[in-house]
Amino acid sequence: MRTPDGWTTALLEELTDPARPIRYGIVQPGRFDPDGRYMIRGQDYSEARGWARPGDFFRVSARVESRYRKARVRAGDLIITIVGAGTGYVETVPGWLDGANLTQTTARIAIRPDVASPQFCKYLLQSDIGSDQVAVSSRRSNG
Repeated sequence: MRTPDGWTTALLEELTDPARPIRYGIVQPGRFDPDGRYMIRGQDYSEARGWARPGDFFRVSARVESRYRKARVRAGDLIITIVGAGTGYVETVPGWLDGANLTQTTARIAIRPDVASPQFCKYLLQSDIGSDQVAVSSRRSNG
């Protein structure tokens, strides 16, 4: 594939905030805590249904979540499903989930807006080329 004139290519990790690298979240969330922090799972967002309602989200205790605080998301971050049938689905974190954490089936991609457009990166990751790259990367990580 030919790169358009004036464009450059970069690895996704080069476009992310170095203080917030690509990562997945909580491995064992424990029991539901009604006062806990939202935890985003792959089932909470999909192309077909959009975002789940706030009351349908799992909430994880502060004790468990604090060990994974480096996986918290911010509004505008990208998240991508990295396990299961929906692997490779990308979504933008809405404002009401600012500060939420992730489960191990979802990864955060904190694009630096001064380096690249998060929305463009989302579209690229959802494209055939991006989806193929995610699939190749997933196979390498899992095999």
